[in-house]
Parts: sequence; structure tokens; C-alpha cells
Amino acid sequence: MTAAQVHAQSLAQLETLDPGVFTWNGADWPCLNSSTRRRKALEPGGFSLDADLILFVRAEHFASAAAQPQLKQLLTFESRSYRIDEIVYPSGTPFLKLLCVAAARGA
Repeated sequence: MTAAQVHAQSLAQLETLDPGVFTWNGADWPCLNSSTRRRKALEPGGFSLDADLILFVRAEHFASAAAQPQLKQLLTFESRSYRIDEIVYPSGTPFLKLLCVAAARGA
């Protein structure tokens, strides 16, 4: 078994122990969340809400790379709406890392 296969198997086991789900493109997708941070930042003109979310999603959940979430698309996690700000594809790993910001935050 390769390291990538072991990693994929471990992610699948973690999904059963700590099930997380995000909604994207009209469907629910299993995931692991690394962090959620909410704070108010003082910016010119007043306070603005700053929220960040990092999700790990197994690539095998999607039929192809074209069927995966894309930059600037919206998703929902724990009843909050987020916009995908960055997608990291770690080399040789079976997952995507979605770095998201609050949907209300400027695009």
C-alpha cells in the first residue's frame, strides 16, 4: 500500500469518527475541518467580520477535477456561508484543502 493510499484510508476513518459535512453545488460532502476562526477586525470605516474556515476533502468524492469545488464558489458549513478563497492540492495526496472566508467579506 502506498503512502497516498494509507493517507486516504486514514482520512476516511477520521470522517467516521468526527463527521463533518459541507454543502456545495446542491449536495452534502463529507469533510474534516481544521479550523474555524471568527473575529471582528477594525478596518477603515469600522469593524468588519472576519471568518476563516479550512476544510480537508478527499478527492475521490468527486468524479473528476472538473467536478471539484472551484475558487470563489460558495459553500455552507455549520449553517454559515463561506466563499472558497484558495484551493491547495498537496502533491501526491488524496485530498483538497479548501481555504474559505466569510461569504459577506469582500470578493
